[in-house]
This record gives sequence, structure tokens and C-alpha cells, in this order.
Amino acid sequence: MNKRTAFAKRYIPEQDPLVQECNDYAHIYDTYKKQLLLKFIDEVGQRYEHTKMQNSMLSFNDLLVRLHSALYDEEIGPRVADAVRQRYKAALIDEFQDTGDDQWRLQLCD
Repeated sequence: MNKRTAFAKRYIPEQDPLVQECNDYAHIYDTYKKQLLLKFIDEVGQRYEHTKMQNSMLSFNDLLVRLHSALYDEEIGPRVADAVRQRYKAALIDEFQDTGDDQWRLQLCD
């Protein structure tokens, strides 16, 4: 058995201070990377919302949320529901298997 083989047999990486320090730095890096990603996502979301407001735009999700809020509002909900029923006699649901929770609740709205 040569020296290298003997060292390899008794070497325990978890006990090596250099390995521990590298693991510590890796953990710090992972934490920083996650924080940076969350900050980036938040910034993109804020810019997206700001751009929509500046241009008087609504996303499909905005429309769903607003309609849902209006229909389930105690004060105006019944009038909104009646107005929708009078205007639209039927609803075509394309790609029903991909219907989200908000869309499903709107479909069930009585």
C-alpha cells in the first residue's frame, strides 16, 4: 500500500477544515443566490404591474379576479350576475382541462 492509498483510506472529508469551509461558502452562496432571485422576481413583478397601470392594460388574470370580486361582492354581485346572464346566454369553455380555480368558480357562480 503506498502513501496515497493509506491516506485515502483514513481521510474523512467531513472532518477536513477546508472541506467544511467550502461547504460554508457554498451555503452562503446558495442563500445569496436565492435572495437575489427573489429580489429579481419581485422587481419584475413590480415593473409589470407599473407598466400595466401606465398603459391602462389588464391581464387575463386581472379580468378574472375583477369579475370574481364583482360577482361575489354582497352589494353589487347580484346585479353584475344578472347583467352577465342577460348579455351572455351561454359560455364556451375551451381547453376545460386547463381551467384554473378562478375560472372554475366563475363557471359555478349562481
